[in-house]
Amino acid sequence: MISIHTCEFTMETNSKNFNHLLSCAYKMAKKHHRVGKSTKYSSSDVRVDANLSSKGITMEYHNYEYRKMIKIIANPSKVLGGNDLKIWKPNIYNIENFLDSLNEYITDYFDYDYDINNFALTRIDFTVNLDVGKKKVPEYICLMHKLGKVKGFSSKYSKSDYASGRSNKETSFDLKGKTNNIEFTVYDKEADLIEQNKLELAKKAKGILRIEIRLMKRPAIIKTLSDYTKDNALTAEEEFTILALNCKQIFNEWLVKIIPYGNFYSLKDAQSLIIKSELKKSKKEKMLQLINLIPTKKSFYLANKELHTRNIDALLLCFAALNVSPITISKNKKTTFLPNLYDYFE
Repeated sequence: MISIHTCEFTMETNSKNFNHLLSCAYKMAKKHHRVGKSTKYSSSDVRVDANLSSKGITMEYHNYEYRKMIKIIANPSKVLGGNDLKIWKPNIYNIENFLDSLNEYITDYFDYDYDINNFALTRIDFTVNLDVGKKKVPEYICLMHKLGKVKGFSSKYSKSDYASGRSNKETSFDLKGKTNNIEFTVYDKEADLIEQNKLELAKKAKGILRIEIRLMKRPAIIKTLSDYTKDNALTAEEEFTILALNCKQIFNEWLVKIIPYGNFYSLKDAQSLIIKSELKKSKKEKMLQLINLIPTKKSFYLANKELHTRNIDALLLCFAALNVSPITISKNKKTTFLPNLYDYFE
C-alpha cells in the first residue's frame, strides 16, 4: 500500500509577527516542554517546538536574515493515532479525518488566529513498506547502488558522507533531483528505527524495505498538481487531498523512471535468458551490451550513455517482457536470484 509518510506546510511572515509567535511558543513551553534550537540546519537559525510531537506534529520557526517562516511538519499516521511503521491508507474518509485532526491541533496551538489554510503545502513524502525478508533487505539496497546515476538525479550523499558516517551505504540508497526538487530513497526500516533508538518498534520492522519519493519544495508540488487539476487557487487542504488521492499514481510514475522492471539475476544467468529469448538479434545485442556495461560504469545512466541508445525506454520494455532487470547481482554474492521488486506491491 502506497501512503504518505510526511507532509510540510509553510507560512511566510514578517519579523514582528514571527517574533510574536515564537515568543508565544516559548511561553507555552515553560509549562510542559522546551523550544530547542535545531542542530540539523546550518544556513539559518531554526527553533523547534515539540509540543505536539506526541501527536505526530512538529513546529519549526526558521529565522532567515531576509525571510521568516513557520513550518508545520506532520506524520499523518501518527496524527491518526498510528505509528511510524503502520502507514495509513489514503481514502476520502482517512484524508478528511487527518486534515480535521491536524486543523484542530493547529488552530488550538495558534489560539485560533491561524489554521492550516494560512499555510502553503511545501513538501509531501510518498512511501511504501515492502516485506521482502530480513536477509533480502541489504541485498536489494546493494542492487540499488548499482543504479548509480539516474537521469535527472544524482547521488544525495558523497563518498565523504559515507566515510564520515553521515549516511550508511549498507542501509540506504538515496538520490536527489538535479532540478526537479524530488528525492528518492530506499532504506532498511529496522536499521532506521534502531538508529532512532525505537527498539521495540524496530523488532516489528524486520525485513521491511521502505521506499520513499519526496516532493521537497513548492515548485514540485505545483508541477505535480498541474497533472490533476487546472485550478490554481486551491487551499492547502484541497491540494493535499488531490495529491493523497493520487498518491499511488504519482509514486509509480517516478518509481518506474528510477528502478527498471524485472527479476534480478547473476550476469551469467541474465545473459542466458536474453540469448534464449525470441527477441530480435539487434535487441538482444543491445541488451547484452547494456548489462555488461553497468558493472563497469557502476551506473545505469552512464552505461546507457556509453551505449548511445536513442530509445532506452523501448529497450527497457524488452527487459520487462522477459521479466529480467538490467541490474545484475555481483559475482561475489552467494545469492544468484532476487524477485522483481514490483512483485511485492499490493
